[in-house]
Amino acid sequence: YFLLGKYNNFTGKFHEAYKYYNKCIENNSSFKEAHFELLDLYERTNRIEELEKILQIIFDTSNDIDPKTHYYKSLLLNRKNFYEKSQKIIDKNDLESKFSENKEYYIKILNLKSKNLEKLKEYTNAINTIKKRNIYLSKLQEYQPIKKENITNTVYNYKEIYTKKNLNH
Repeated sequence: YFLLGKYNNFTGKFHEAYKYYNKCIENNSSFKEAHFELLDLYERTNRIEELEKILQIIFDTSNDIDPKTHYYKSLLLNRKNFYEKSQKIIDKNDLESKFSENKEYYIKILNLKSKNLEKLKEYTNAINTIKKRNIYLSKLQEYQPIKKENITNTVYNYKEIYTKKNLNH
């Protein structure tokens, strides 16, 4: 069910993704990644009430709260304009350092932190957080500039393959 949820989420069939993530959780409530995917989907599709309900269930039933769960709680509070509470969760749970080895969540937590700090009028800290995020992003392989000669070679190769002669067959 989890993979079907991921596939439907990826293809934009969110209603199906909700269904499959929930089925996955029904079958294995301890599989945290299904919860995180569902929380992320609820947030991205602006289903804040569902996001809040799932978080409440997790906090009520679990003794061991994962840092990702704290992130979504902080994100929920940010979305509800409780910026100070949101930032306290980030700081209290040391989410920035806990996510330092997780590229996806490290970027997310820096984005959320900068938004909170801006709304709290801590502009210097917000700017420093944005700078930290940008430096981090600039070091990632997928954000490295493309070399001009690679583009030129690719175009040349396509011209060789996709000639009128080859396309007419």
